[in-house]
Amino acid sequence: MPAWNEVESIGRVLREIRSQYPDIDVLVVNDGSHDRTPVIAREEGALVLSHNGNQGYTAAIQSGRCFAWNKGYEIVLFADADGQHRAADIGRILDPLLKREADIVRGSRELGQYAWKEPFHLRIPRLICSILVSLKVRRWITDPTSGFKGEVRQVTEYFKDVYDKSPRLHLTNTNDIEECLLASKNRFRIMEMPVIMLSREVGETKCYSPRQLLKFPADLIRTFARNLW
Repeated sequence: MPAWNEVESIGRVLREIRSQYPDIDVLVVNDGSHDRTPVIAREEGALVLSHNGNQGYTAAIQSGRCFAWNKGYEIVLFADADGQHRAADIGRILDPLLKREADIVRGSRELGQYAWKEPFHLRIPRLICSILVSLKVRRWITDPTSGFKGEVRQVTEYFKDVYDKSPRLHLTNTNDIEECLLASKNRFRIMEMPVIMLSREVGETKCYSPRQLLKFPADLIRTFARNLW
């Protein structure tokens, strides 16, 4: 669970996970928070790994992968700390992985539903990404930007190595999209499951700042260009 200054939400998110999945180990990757995010995470029973300063979403994801790989976990699930991913949907992500029906499972808000009305300027780019990714991987991917996802150990190892040895998977704007492209190229089995995306009740979004939105077209072109073959 990547977390950067999520003091208002992380306690509730962790309590909900713990109440429904008491046996799951939860790692919070504290990405240089200036507030009590890591303190509350520890108080709620989570393991905490802290970055020395804010390194960004992709670095937090990869720190989680390295931790899981080194500790020998067979399945890793990623969820946000802002409360938009429901603990009740975790089972939808885990079940196909536990049954070995898929190597990667993505929670799709398109197959499920939004609990809020997404702004037009976000929904249209998401649709464009879905079309582009689907054309490239030759199957319909409804929600390629979803950060609610799970993977088996083989995938964890692969993405960890790609991140360490190449410039791929380093762009926050297109990290989830590039994972889809790389996974398809390497014949990992991708499955999407319907989930409900909730609205952020407290705090500010970290994903859609004006700067990131301005950079997104260039990042998208860059990502597809280096994954054409």
